[in-house]
Amino acid sequence: MVARVGRSVLALTLCVAGFMVGQAYAWWQFEREFPATNRAENSAKNSAIFPMRNLLKTQGAMITNDHFSCEGLKDHTVGAVLGSFLIFNNNGHKNRVSFGCDPHHEGNDDKGPRICTISFDGCRPWQFNECGSRILEFKLNTDGSINTQTFICMDTP
Repeated sequence: MVARVGRSVLALTLCVAGFMVGQAYAWWQFEREFPATNRAENSAKNSAIFPMRNLLKTQGAMITNDHFSCEGLKDHTVGAVLGSFLIFNNNGHKNRVSFGCDPHHEGNDDKGPRICTISFDGCRPWQFNECGSRILEFKLNTDGSINTQTFICMDTP
């Protein structure tokens, strides 16, 4: 009986140790592939440029029919599109929503207003084709506010 308990404890200990080694290896591989400094820099850069708070405030803004080609949405509002991003993203285990503003259009220069996008990538990691994305695009005014007349929603195959 004691030998049986001893073997069970040993087996459990080896399983836990194997699990911990596997977790440590996975973490090490992830950090090698995506260093925390790069993730923090990219996140801070996008957060500083992308007007997420202002975008959420424009949730009731209508997207005109000629600028709306997103399937399955009854309401042509910014809020409906953002809600679809959350629903799509919730169905997976990986964040597939990305956002950012075009760095080549600084808003106050002579090249025109800055263009920003938020998008959902419908591709699974193992898919290379037959997947699509949903994109919400808009322009910023020279003062950095969102021009609510420039929203475009599009689904790509």
